[in-house]
Formats: sequence, C-alpha cells, structure tokens
Amino acid sequence: MERALSDLIEARISNFMPKNTSKETHGFTLLGIADSVPDIEKHNVLVHIWHVPKGILPITPSEVTRWDLDSPGGFHWILSERPIHKDLILGELENIEIWGPDDLSLFLGRGVMDGDLVAQAPINELEKTVQIAEDVIPNKQIQSLRTVVNISTWKIQMGMEEVPVTPILLEGRIWRVEGEIIGPNGEIEFGRWDLLEDPWSSSISEIKNMRELPKAPDLRLSSPPNQSWLSEDELLLEAAKILDVRRRSKPSIPGTKEIVRSMLLQRWKFNKDSASCKFSPLHIPGWIIHSEMEQILHGRNGRLYEA
Repeated sequence: MERALSDLIEARISNFMPKNTSKETHGFTLLGIADSVPDIEKHNVLVHIWHVPKGILPITPSEVTRWDLDSPGGFHWILSERPIHKDLILGELENIEIWGPDDLSLFLGRGVMDGDLVAQAPINELEKTVQIAEDVIPNKQIQSLRTVVNISTWKIQMGMEEVPVTPILLEGRIWRVEGEIIGPNGEIEFGRWDLLEDPWSSSISEIKNMRELPKAPDLRLSSPPNQSWLSEDELLLEAAKILDVRRRSKPSIPGTKEIVRSMLLQRWKFNKDSASCKFSPLHIPGWIIHSEMEQILHGRNGRLYEA
C-alpha cells in the first residue's frame, strides 16, 4: 500500500518530493513533502505526507499526541489504513488533516479511474485470465472511459458522506464501423468510426480518439442488466442516426464569400447497407454504493442501477 500511495501522490502532485529513506515516527511513515496539495486545498504551504499501515486497533488521540511531539513543523496530511478512534476530534487538530480508510479508498479509486494508478491482480489471478484476455483482444489491453462523476461531490450532494463505496468497472462495447457516406449528388466518401455502446444507459455515441483513453484497471467487472446488447444489424441502424452529416456545398465560383454564406447545408447519408462492424470490450467506470440496498453508480451519467 505504501508504494501504491507514493506512486499515486507523485502522479497527482507535481511538486511532491518523496523521501529517499523511510522515516517512521510512532507508527507513522513519512512518504514525502510537497508545497501544495490540491486534494486537501492546501496551496503554497509545506505539507508533510504520512502513511499509517493497516492494523486492528484505531488511531487514538494519545498516539497522535506522541507522534506530534516528534514530528517536524508545518502542515501534516496523514493517510491511514487504520480506522480513527471516535474520541479523536479531527476538527480540533491544528495543522493536521487525517484521512481514514474510507477517504483513503476513495483517493485510490479516483486515482485508478483517472489513470494515475494502474491496479494489478496477484500473479495467480493474472495467470487465470491471460487466456481469456487474449481470446477477446489479442496483444491489447482493454481500454476504459474516464469518469465524469466526482464521487466525493456526489456523496455530499446525496447526503451519503459516510456511506462506503467501491470502485468497479461496467461492461460496455466499442464498435469499429467501416463504410461510406453518400452526398446529395452521389458523391461517395469512405469512413471509419468508433462507436460506444453503453447498455446501462441504452445509448450509442461516437468516440473521436480511442488513443486518448486510458487502459482499464484490474477491478471487479459488472455486467449490464438483462445482458442488453445490440446485434450488428441493430447497431448499424443506430449508427445511421449518428453518422448522417450535413455539409455546405462548394461554391460554384471559388472565393466568392457571399455565395458561401448563403448556401444551404446538404445532407450526406451513411450507407448502412454496405457498412461492416465489429466490437471489442470497453469498460466504463463506476462504483458500488454500499447503502442499505447496494446500488451501482454509473461513472459517466451519474445514474444509479441495481447491483
């Protein structure tokens, strides 16, 4: 965990200076320092960043007092895998910000979803899944969309600050469509498009640049309700609604601006009858909301679905 935290902090905080050697003070390990930490809204302030490894007992006020006596001056950000004792009143601590296991898991999950941290399965799990992955997409890791929902803000808006969440991935598909669009006078242009099928929200949308998408982390994968996938014919019908375009026709007298301004848009139609398509997996970020009834929060549209 300490290595993962250091890697994530270094990726998210450009001015982070990791310690060359681990310094432990009463069970608190110093990861490094930074002069600005946006995640806790500290700017132009020297911040010491600490890690407390997993343990059975919670962090008590007396532990923090002992640590504080030997810690250097400045502001301190403590990332703890141990729970925080109920008698430790965080609001009364000067120059200290403590994140417990829930905040820490959100921080790590956000890093995974944003592509700053790559999660990996243990070796034995990887050995079991290598053949499956190769059968789906040979020599290529599955990609993932970036999240739109800010989980911390969402929890506050929903009054669910204390509800634990777990980052997951939702199954989706990316369709590579190849075909032609036909102009009003029979002109033909060949094209290639990438379309996202999101069965959770029953939507199809175009993705302009697949290369910009991050590699999918190794998280629990959830299948859509009722396995509601489109067939190739259904996909091409939906593609026609997206890929039909309107363009200005070329002026009869080149360089005549007045003619260009007055021209009407002409429709170029996607020819679904001659098109071909094939799909590969694409994952969508999300979270399991561990409330009274577990639900899945879609990381793109912000809607809740049955877990």
